[in-house]
Amino acid sequence: MRRAKEVALEKWLRSDGAPTEVTFAELAKYADIYDEIERHPADGFEGRFLYRMKVMDTATPMPLLLFLYGLEEQTLSVGRRIRAVRAIDSYLVRRATLNLSNRDYNNVFRELVEAASHRPQQADDAVIEALAAMTGQHRFWPSDADFRAFFEREPIYTYLYRRQVRILLEALEHALRTDHTEQLVVPNGDHLGAKLTIEHIMPQSWAENWPMPDDGSEADIDRDVLVHTLGNLTLATARLNPTIGNMGWEEKRSWLGRHSLLRLTHGTVSECAAFVARPAVGRRLGAETDPGAWALPCFPRHRDLAVTGPTALRPARRRVGRLRAGRRTGEGGRSSRDSQRLVRISDS
Repeated sequence: MRRAKEVALEKWLRSDGAPTEVTFAELAKYADIYDEIERHPADGFEGRFLYRMKVMDTATPMPLLLFLYGLEEQTLSVGRRIRAVRAIDSYLVRRATLNLSNRDYNNVFRELVEAASHRPQQADDAVIEALAAMTGQHRFWPSDADFRAFFEREPIYTYLYRRQVRILLEALEHALRTDHTEQLVVPNGDHLGAKLTIEHIMPQSWAENWPMPDDGSEADIDRDVLVHTLGNLTLATARLNPTIGNMGWEEKRSWLGRHSLLRLTHGTVSECAAFVARPAVGRRLGAETDPGAWALPCFPRHRDLAVTGPTALRPARRRVGRLRAGRRTGEGGRSSRDSQRLVRISDS
């Protein structure tokens, strides 16, 4: 019996009006572009973005990515393309973190493809402006205030799936690294042999080795909630995590200092002597800022999305094989009709 998708594809081919060979040439072309996207190194921004898409189990942005990466560099510079992808990344992660619905994403990204197709040379501006203008519970781009407040008060370890918590901590680790930091790759969930696990600094079972202070300084603190907030979480290897388990602070800090290479741990927690005296784990004392603020540069909103990387328009790259077959561009890039066909192909 024929599957529903086969019937839908046949119906679409008949209704589209384009010759079948042109349609299949386009399918082949976009398959090559897809392969190009997938080949980005895992330790680069685009590789990390694709990894986060997989973790969030979403492929809805793919038609927009195919459109952006299908534009030649003399139309859309690399810097502008990355800026657009950073906006998509921010939109997806912020909404997933706040546990907002993805039920309207098909329409959202269809509209983004259409917006970008009308301004291919400024596709990044088109995408960012369209996202910033979205309203309604199923569409809006969460504000800095919403995003930051969530980290400061919500027990994210119990609120989110573990994989979502992990990608946030991985992003924070990468953001804490500078040009002066050894350029070691931050392991993520795709690196199965080096996969990092989530570790509570103050353990979930804190009563035995982390007694409440006698001076009443934590009388208004609910440790059972704060122990699961961002300020109390870090990453550790699968071997280190169970070893340090429910250790008291001084012993745990010593182990982390000796065995962890992560900035997230070594640079903020291990040197934080005040942490044991005032373990209000909603924020890490001694760090440059609070955990809520750490997350904002990782997934910025439209006002903070600067163009990064090469910005000059370049001559067209010579692509080989099927990618060159069937390519049709209008002035400055693909036409609006091409973008509509792209979305319809993806829907089929």
